Amino acid sequence: MPVRRINWGQAAGEALLILVGILLALAADAWWEERTERRQEQEYLAALLIELDQMKEHVGAAMRDADQVVEAGRVLLEITPDWPSAVSTDSLSSLIAGLSSEVLWAPPTTVYQDLVNTGAVGLIQSDEVRLGLNELMEIVSWVDSRQLRHNEFFWTEMEPYFRTHIPILAVFGWDALAVDQDDWIPGDFLGAEEFRNLVAGKSLTALDVRDGGEDLTAFIDELTRTISTAAGGN
Repeated sequence: MPVRRINWGQAAGEALLILVGILLALAADAWWEERTERRQEQEYLAALLIELDQMKEHVGAAMRDADQVVEAGRVLLEITPDWPSAVSTDSLSSLIAGLSSEVLWAPPTTVYQDLVNTGAVGLIQSDEVRLGLNELMEIVSWVDSRQLRHNEFFWTEMEPYFRTHIPILAVFGWDALAVDQDDWIPGDFLGAEEFRNLVAGKSLTALDVRDGGEDLTAFIDELTRTISTAAGGN
């Protein structure tokens, strides 16, 4: 029986072709994966820019809420106890409602949370963007704590005082502040040190929120530029 001779040169050539095919397939997979990741990164960066713009609008609204509290507090502290000549009942009711209002605070962080929860933050190539996002969340958390303190100040400090000295509806519907001029003598509390301290305290917590909002707005602008640069460079 004849012995079949192996053509080692041909075998080596075929093996080389197989190896080249495998390497090309791996390279194609790597290229496609890289392309997919860069596309996903671009989508996330674009979504982050939209979310930052929405966050900036929200912060602006919260700062306006804080300004309303500060302005109401300023006017109340300027009113002398010789009411009613100083201010009308309706005006005083409006001022107290303004002072007592809360600062609404729920900045959008959906895109950031998705990046973190899915591990997609690793798609972001820019170290500046990743570090900036972490710092942004720290500032948001800081302002959030100030906002909570401001809103809680009313319920823990002011509400008990108001219930004692000002006839208010059982449920705080400030559009229907139950003030009856015949039953209510504002002069009893307008000059009271406790009342003025409460007004000053609520105003200070609102200023704290506003200052935090200004810092956050400035950082949002900076991070927006950083992300825009990263998006343009990919």
